[in-house]
Amino acid sequence: MPGSRFPAPWSSEEHSHYFVVRDGNGRAIAYVYFEHETRPAIAAKLLTKDEARRIAANIAKLPELLRRQSSHVGGHKGPSKARVRGRILPWSDLGSPFGNAPEFDTRTM
Repeated sequence: MPGSRFPAPWSSEEHSHYFVVRDGNGRAIAYVYFEHETRPAIAAKLLTKDEARRIAANIAKLPELLRRQSSHVGGHKGPSKARVRGRILPWSDLGSPFGNAPEFDTRTM
């Protein structure tokens, strides 16, 4: 993505209680925290290590997915879309990141 503020490739790396996603310059762009033990994580509604790993990995894939999407669209200027549980929705239908946004189906990612 030319002129991007967060150049590709993005990567994720594991730390003791979180994953960090970094851009091509090594700048941290996302932190995904987790609880090591599954039961306390579920009880406190925290992410498990596996959930955090998948989220960080999917964030790191965003530049490639956006590049592929723009090359497939062929100059289409319509709204971007996302696949959510087998359905394709415009990004505007995904809801607020702080509200009741639908979950992404990570099995296809």
